[in-house]
Amino acid sequence: MRRQAPSLNMRQSVLTAIWNHPDAFREIFRFGLVAPEAYSEIREAVAEELGKRPVAEEGATQPAGKTLLPKLPLPAHLRGRDRE
Repeated sequence: MRRQAPSLNMRQSVLTAIWNHPDAFREIFRFGLVAPEAYSEIREAVAEELGKRPVAEEGATQPAGKTLLPKLPLPAHLRGRDRE
């Protein structure tokens, strides 16, 4: 039986923390933003990824709860139910 490399286990642990615990993700993300000099590769990777995100127009804010996708119309068999 072949044993997995420790780095794979660490990656899996980090991914689990990110998906299941928002506070753990927040801490990991914060570390990436202000990583010490010894971890300059992490800081550079975070800066690079942040540089790829689209720039929002100045003053443009997205209301809380609004999704990125447009709201889909109700299917025909559900239309008009709110009137009854």
